[in-house]
Amino acid sequence: MHALWSANRERFSEMFDPGEMELCIIRARYSAGLISKKEYADGLIDMYKTRDKEKLGLRGAYLALNVPLEYILLLDTQHITEAQCGILKDIYHNTISFLQRTRDTGSLCFQLEYAFAILDAFIEIPGLISFEDMCIGCLAAIHPPTYVHTMMVGQITRCLCKHLLLYKPELFDELRNALNLDDEGILEYAWHAAVCHDIGKLAIIDTIMIYGRKILDSEFTLIKQHPDVSAAMMSQHRSTAGYVNVARGHHKWYDDSRGYPEEFSTSSLPERVIINLVTCNLCFSGWHNLVFI
Repeated sequence: MHALWSANRERFSEMFDPGEMELCIIRARYSAGLISKKEYADGLIDMYKTRDKEKLGLRGAYLALNVPLEYILLLDTQHITEAQCGILKDIYHNTISFLQRTRDTGSLCFQLEYAFAILDAFIEIPGLISFEDMCIGCLAAIHPPTYVHTMMVGQITRCLCKHLLLYKPELFDELRNALNLDDEGILEYAWHAAVCHDIGKLAIIDTIMIYGRKILDSEFTLIKQHPDVSAAMMSQHRSTAGYVNVARGHHKWYDDSRGYPEEFSTSSLPERVIINLVTCNLCFSGWHNLVFI
């Protein structure tokens, strides 16, 4: 492949994107043991830094999303250097920026797959960008209705929580004792838990993008998995791990009699009051009711 490409680069550039071909070659050389892991990582970053940032669509997505994903997967998460931290920060912010700017639906499937893969491989380092902020940024870029819904649920939950703390403070006794929170801490917890409740929809964003028809039963079955997916994603990171039960329980009824996941019970959780507030607020701010609101 390298010999053919080098022999007539101009001709083959008409059939293959140069960036994609260079990635295939460097990946093959690494897999064959011809270059070291460090050389491979450095080569990926060189390609990433020299990409055409104005190139969107499928070819732009390949260099903007796939190349940094391969770099992230090479890193030793227990020994991240200062230079690698800087690269990761650029990758995360650039990923959100790319997703915000691209409008080529022909590459949407590719973009969603690799954007979620970057989230799945996310390395959270204090002072860079939190997993919560990364997910919220991706929601805003990929599916604004869900982002708006998320912000509305967060604002209403915090507002109601503030008033309940004034008039029914005893409702928060379990949460206060379990997490050692004062009133301001409870308000902060309520906001972040509510904002994070739909993070799992990033894994099924192509399904919730359906407009103009009723969803199929098989699609609804998939959608009902998003609380568990949210919990699985959030449990891996410090910035979101504390809100896992709220994410899992936000589609459960207040008395645990209905809702999903069926096997998940909220009745004995100290976060139950926040879960019930978020569930209630879904009725006010469902993204499909935005026009009405």
